[in-house]
Amino acid sequence: MKSTTRFKRNKKGLTCLNCEQPISDNDNFCSNCGQVNDVLPLSIKQFISEFFSGFFSFDSRFFKTFIPLLFKPGKVSKDYIEGKRRRYVNPFQLYLHVTIIFFLIQGLFSALDEYQVSGSYLKNDTKIPTDSIIKTESENLNQLKKNLAEEGIKENVPVIINNDSINNSVIDSIFNEIKNHKLQRIYKKVTDFMDYDKKNKDITALQALKELGYEPSSWNIFYYSKAQNLNKIISDSEFRKSYIDNVVSKISVALFFLLPIFTLIVALLYIRSKYNYTQHLVFVFHVQTVFFILLILTIIFDKIFNTDKGMLFFFLTFLFYLYKALRNFYNQGRFKTIIKYFLLNTFFVVLAVIGGVIISFLAFVL
Repeated sequence: MKSTTRFKRNKKGLTCLNCEQPISDNDNFCSNCGQVNDVLPLSIKQFISEFFSGFFSFDSRFFKTFIPLLFKPGKVSKDYIEGKRRRYVNPFQLYLHVTIIFFLIQGLFSALDEYQVSGSYLKNDTKIPTDSIIKTESENLNQLKKNLAEEGIKENVPVIINNDSINNSVIDSIFNEIKNHKLQRIYKKVTDFMDYDKKNKDITALQALKELGYEPSSWNIFYYSKAQNLNKIISDSEFRKSYIDNVVSKISVALFFLLPIFTLIVALLYIRSKYNYTQHLVFVFHVQTVFFILLILTIIFDKIFNTDKGMLFFFLTFLFYLYKALRNFYNQGRFKTIIKYFLLNTFFVVLAVIGGVIISFLAFVL
């Protein structure tokens, strides 16, 4: 990186300001830590210049990494583990930047979609329908406590006072019911609520529970709101799309935590290769980086052309890329690569399904 410091003898020091290493006033940089030898106080001009200098330096390496990473599967990974690292962005840093861009784009489009959804949804959370039980949170709390008290229910029963979060006690209660073999009761309750909601769209949760003969407890209100959500997932394409986008964004986070497990599977399948676990991890980071790059391009394509056909192209492209990356990085024959390719995809699908089920449930409940 070219320094923006004004290299003049009267502006240099004899000691590094960073590590206090003695240096010559002829040295532009400290030989110990690499910091620029400049004793002048930091100015706005210098601060901005160094910022943009560092920014464009990263951009230069980013594009030198980005193009071969996309169009020459396996090459960047192989070069990196063979020591050609100066020309490329660190694999983890690149993965982190790409995922951040993905979440920013995903969040931006999700925010834009919220303004296209029916007014029966909240602006900040399109998963949960607006309930007309209350007009303000304080009114809701007082009214709900009053209604519960009339039914002989204690005040310390957990209540849902807004649509932004679910009380942890409510979720604990759900799991307690499941543990007590009451799944059939929950199923009947939710189906009753779904049938009632289909015929009475504008009714409040408390009114619905009263007419159906259910006690107005906090978790019954919770079940009713989830029943409404299920109906909307089935019948409302905008709501369903919002829910799927929410799940996809959360699965992307889950994939990060599954990468070490997936890398272990790769290492076991290629146990006879010369690579260690860290070198396998570099390859996996690069593959997952391409996964998110293609996903970003798919999301943008679908939004621009208002279609959902891009996802098919995304999967086909990524599957082809993964095969080519395995072949080029590990240098094995087609037959072995195909066998391991299908095994890896099988393991990946199993991990993704497990993570997806958990994330989908949490996305729906929360």
